[in-house]
Amino acid sequence: MDSKTQFEAALGKRINIQICFAIGADVQTLELEIAPNLTIQNVLDVSIISQQLPPLSRENVKLGIFGKIKSMDTELRDGDRLEIYQPLLAQPMESRRRRAKKQLNTRQIKTS
Repeated sequence: MDSKTQFEAALGKRINIQICFAIGADVQTLELEIAPNLTIQNVLDVSIISQQLPPLSRENVKLGIFGKIKSMDTELRDGDRLEIYQPLLAQPMESRRRRAKKQLNTRQIKTS
């Protein structure tokens, strides 16, 4: 910890972050005031989110700050928005292929 960080910690400085996550189709945003120099792992271990989400597999969960993937040991900074991403239910390319095939079949039926 550098001297500036030690000084801020001694003063009790806090930082503000947001945590965004989805439960089904419902998106939740939680605003927290935390101590500086906490990692994503630290915040997830102690926040209320762990009670609201199904157990997170630390190896499989995707996390990001403002849309950029981050690791669990990333330190959070004032104003960060931590995002917890849900796994995809279907691969986008495969979904597109199914829609295109269905649309093609619908056109063929109409022209017959």
